[in-house]
Amino acid sequence: MAAEGVEVRIGKDGTRTYRASVWSNRDRKRIRKTFAREAEAKAWRQDAAGAVRRGALRPSKPTTLRKVADEWLEGARAGIVRTRSGKTYKAASIRNYERTLRLHVLPVIGDRKAIDVRKVDVQDLVDRLVAQGLQPVTVQCDPAAPRDLRAARRPRRPRGQPDEQGQRAEGAARTRPHPHSEP
Repeated sequence: MAAEGVEVRIGKDGTRTYRASVWSNRDRKRIRKTFAREAEAKAWRQDAAGAVRRGALRPSKPTTLRKVADEWLEGARAGIVRTRSGKTYKAASIRNYERTLRLHVLPVIGDRKAIDVRKVDVQDLVDRLVAQGLQPVTVQCDPAAPRDLRAARRPRRPRGQPDEQGQRAEGAARTRPHPHSEP
């Protein structure tokens, strides 16, 4: 039996997680966070309740694909967002991304919540554009672009440092001992 404001959730694989929640009267919304251990959920709930009362914790507002795309373009122009190989995007590439987003992507799905846009939605859009007679070069889709847009919403961590699930940052090399080295 979990504490008040903490819900036990059991996954398909049988793992138990604990979802803590607090209510924000100001925003008329529930704020939730999931934890692996009940003690962490209880502690977060207690801290969050105080933060909500002080006004320091508020529910996040949904971010649209348009806002994420603008942030991504801004980051690419500043050299913060880089290609898969770690190089900065060239000015012509950024202009092409901006043009494709402005003319073809954002008018159709730009006002949707970024978290709700799936790969299949992007593929459907590409299929429609090709069916409308646009040249393949116009709708060619760099597979890194949707990944980069999604990554723009994730907190950054240093390369090689695992996240909470033990996954390494993209592009991080795994270190292995040399086969002839001493253990």
